[in-house]
Amino acid sequence: MLKEQVNQYTGISEYYDLLMTAGYYDYEAQTDSLAHIFKSCNSVLELGVGTGLVAEKLIKKLPEIDFVGIDFTESMLIQAQKRLAKNIDLRHENVLTMDLCKKFDAAFSNGGIWYFIDNHEKDYIFCSHLPKIQNIIKSFHNVANHLNNQGSLIFSVQGVHQDYEETLTDEITYSQQILPLPYDKFDKHYSFHRNKMLLAKQTCKYQLLPESMAQILLHECGFEFQYITPCKQYHVYKKVI
Repeated sequence: MLKEQVNQYTGISEYYDLLMTAGYYDYEAQTDSLAHIFKSCNSVLELGVGTGLVAEKLIKKLPEIDFVGIDFTESMLIQAQKRLAKNIDLRHENVLTMDLCKKFDAAFSNGGIWYFIDNHEKDYIFCSHLPKIQNIIKSFHNVANHLNNQGSLIFSVQGVHQDYEETLTDEITYSQQILPLPYDKFDKHYSFHRNKMLLAKQTCKYQLLPESMAQILLHECGFEFQYITPCKQYHVYKKVI
């Protein structure tokens, strides 16, 4: 019984990896877009490398690139290190406090720390895993300090968050529930079950901001909007100061 209780919290990365490899994202298309953006870059920082699914394909497409991946969740990094070559630089870091002692030509968040939501209206919605605006600003400043002049900052685009359930494999079912909170925040409850038995669960908090406000904050931190990729997969900003 104790092992099952522990797995509810420590096993989430294993089941998350199962979800991500079940067709949740099109990693080939995503990394094709990223490889095009990074074609003239020598170094890239992934913010929220997770279990290494994006990194794995991106490094194969850009084998000469100097790649560093950070993540706040150590169990995710353990999964990523199993997936990637031993010489790939993965670090257990917090975007608010990291000091990597190097600068990069580009940094990207593929749903890791921040991203944009396409709700099929005129403007996008900015979404952050950091539920305090002052920490969003601090994270932007810290990433800017890790980028070379004219370096790029790239945000992925995702769909609208909603309640969802899917049977994955081996009778494992993934479900998520969205709980709106005041001040444009929400909780997202994840859980994995097998035959109605809880295997793992996690709750994450998010902050939503209008795209216009996110652009103001990014501008104050030295970033200017450049373009959205043709398939609307990524928003590209550039460090201008």
